[in-house]
Amino acid sequence: MKPFLSCLFLAILVQQAAAVRPAEEPRRCVIHLNKPFYVSGEAVWYKIYFPISFKGRNIAARVGVWDQNGQMLSAVFHKTHGQSFVQGYYQIPFDLKPAVYHLVVSGTDQASKVPVVLAEALIPIFNDLQDDSPTVSEQAGEREAGKQEPAHLPGNSLKVSIELSSDAVHRREKVEARIRIQDEKGRPAPAGLSISVRDYSLTDNPLPEQKNIVKGKVLEPDIELSLDSMISIRGNISDSLGRALNLEVLGLYSSKEQVLSYLKSNADGRFFFSFPDFYGRKPIQFIDYQYNDIKVDILSEVELKEKGALSYTPEVLAYLNASRQRKKIFQLFNGFEYALVQEPPAFDVHPLDPDDIYLIQNYERFESFPRFFTEVTTALKFKEEGPGHFVAKMFNSESGNRGFYSGKPLFILDGKLTWDANFIAGLDIAQVEEVGLFNSRKKLRQRFSALGLHGGVATIKTSRPGPIVPPSDEEDIFLIDGLQPQADFPGQPPTGEAIAPHSPFLQPQLYWNPDLRTDGRGELVLDFIQSDDVSIFCIEIVAQGQDGAWGYGRVFYRVYP
Repeated sequence: MKPFLSCLFLAILVQQAAAVRPAEEPRRCVIHLNKPFYVSGEAVWYKIYFPISFKGRNIAARVGVWDQNGQMLSAVFHKTHGQSFVQGYYQIPFDLKPAVYHLVVSGTDQASKVPVVLAEALIPIFNDLQDDSPTVSEQAGEREAGKQEPAHLPGNSLKVSIELSSDAVHRREKVEARIRIQDEKGRPAPAGLSISVRDYSLTDNPLPEQKNIVKGKVLEPDIELSLDSMISIRGNISDSLGRALNLEVLGLYSSKEQVLSYLKSNADGRFFFSFPDFYGRKPIQFIDYQYNDIKVDILSEVELKEKGALSYTPEVLAYLNASRQRKKIFQLFNGFEYALVQEPPAFDVHPLDPDDIYLIQNYERFESFPRFFTEVTTALKFKEEGPGHFVAKMFNSESGNRGFYSGKPLFILDGKLTWDANFIAGLDIAQVEEVGLFNSRKKLRQRFSALGLHGGVATIKTSRPGPIVPPSDEEDIFLIDGLQPQADFPGQPPTGEAIAPHSPFLQPQLYWNPDLRTDGRGELVLDFIQSDDVSIFCIEIVAQGQDGAWGYGRVFYRVYP
């Protein structure tokens, strides 16, 4: 009896282990890229799947592109908003040097404020406009389309079947595919999908060690509980001699919203700042409360794990040649192969409303900016302390508080900040259009707080070209990216619109949609218009079930004239 019970107990343990393993294996992120390699001018489209335990949380995921030397090219934020995925794109510059780049997905630890790398993928980027003609790499051999091994995902337990209405397709025909997702027992499994349709003969993989579907690192238990939900930056601040500054009040101005915020730095000069949500790119400027000449470094380093080198396979060389031909064809039709259209970002603007506004064109021409204020108003006074050297003071005319402020006025010149009154005094008044003065404590307290209360604030609008403020202030201005604006993949013609008979419809990357879901029966009907490319095409699908299980499927079809 004891041997029987021992065997039974062992069998139960094995069954329990088998039941637990699928739940443990998916503790990775998965990156689905729309294809294995790219050419300058194209866009990298991606979907990042997180473990299902991320669902229900709002995490700010940062997706950046770095070169092999650790130099950041781009970094944008995506928020999960309770979902277990994010999606986006990277527009490749036309002049980007051909190399293998790194797409890195990270979050920010709420306690330590340091980045936490979640996944990394290599992105081979070629340039079809380069002068030299590379030869086929020695290690690159001819590979037959469709013979590569399919992707292996963590806990890959979903079955993805793709049934085409016809495996023989003609150009500009409608292609229809019925997709079914089932679990290990053959039961319908509703799932979220990302689907790529591409010319397989021209998008073979030049990095055999890594495909366009990449598994991230094994994640720590409950890591999603420690990740921040805010757009943020971190950096160092020092004086002009490179010594760390421990500041209690450091100003940060956003000209897009016309808002001044404040942050602190610690004894090592480190700072961390979280932004309200915004889309797109905007300039920010740091300015010190004590008028110091500061030096700011925004930190963006990550530890790159993967390495890779470009491999010029026969497929890559064929693609580069075809890409050059397509560019010439689209130039003849005054178009672009991929016309990426982003939604224009909208900023939450808080317009500056000075106590007094002076429209310079309404006054007689004065010889200088200081002379204008001497003759027109005493609210802002410039005093020449030496030949060609001016200081400025703002006057507070409020009853009971009449008198000049003790500190320097802050100047906002065409959206950029400076304490340099001498620079302002040297402005060509013929280029000055409007001056606004904040000199009442109430408004200064509401809009500028510490940086305005002791000296007042003057806003100046000009028609000046080129750099606006002194170089020491320009150095403290940075462009930062927030949430990525929405953009749709441009490969397909707009719904309901016919393709002009003689216009080119050449799209090796024919279709990409990272935001599809099956119905409750685990089914979806996919349809798209086939391009003019006569070749072998591949439909590739990554699926994530409601329980976190993964699935992968692909099917090939031939396109005829």
